[in-house]
Amino acid sequence: MGVHPHHDDPRLPLRRRGRGGAASHVRRQGDAAVSEHQVGTQASRPGSGGRPPGLGPTGNARRRADAADVAPERITVLGIGNPLVRDEGVGVRVIEEVMASFDFPANVTLMDTGTMGMSMLGILRAADFVLVVDAVDGTGHPPGTVVRLDAADLADNQVLHSLHDIRFTDVLEAVRLTGAEPASHFIGIQVKDMGAVEIGLTPEVEAAVPDAVAAVLAVLRERGIEASPRADATPDARVLEALRLFTPMPGGPQGSD
Repeated sequence: MGVHPHHDDPRLPLRRRGRGGAASHVRRQGDAAVSEHQVGTQASRPGSGGRPPGLGPTGNARRRADAADVAPERITVLGIGNPLVRDEGVGVRVIEEVMASFDFPANVTLMDTGTMGMSMLGILRAADFVLVVDAVDGTGHPPGTVVRLDAADLADNQVLHSLHDIRFTDVLEAVRLTGAEPASHFIGIQVKDMGAVEIGLTPEVEAAVPDAVAAVLAVLRERGIEASPRADATPDARVLEALRLFTPMPGGPQGSD
């Protein structure tokens, strides 16, 4: 995942605050059925003022039925990277930490996609919103800095491109050609070493993992999704500290306190 070579906007990094499952298309149908049944019963009573039989539900009942037909937004969170090449694997490391520590509603899918490239098309087509966690370079920030990026922040035709074989922007463009247009957002971690064939992150990038986890949960919270700690695991104390002290800033003037 790449950014413009001059993209060193200080608004992007996290800032410190003072101390202080598988996806499923969920659709509630029961409410609609009850509403229609109640309207029919009311209309059958003489003098009830209900609508005559056959005309369907009243306005209030219809609105309840329509609301029940709205499925939750399908959200997919992808950890991208190659753990065999030092800091290039940080996206995978972050998503593994999220999956090991937290549970989410059924409409949220978390996946370690490695370097799947164009084979991710089906995954992206099935989503309404995609959150990508990946290594980035050329941000102008020190190694281990966590940044939030929109698709517009990614350079389509720059020398700096994805640390993997195929740029994620190219994959998104291929998805659009199929007629699907999921909204997307990116959490990037500035790398230090992306050349060595070696398992394990550099110390600076490893230290940024808790902040990146906090950034993932913050973006999901903005979409109305609350994570809950897994009953069979205890979140890393560093992650809990990051959740308490850091918040990614989604827009407007940003910077460190």
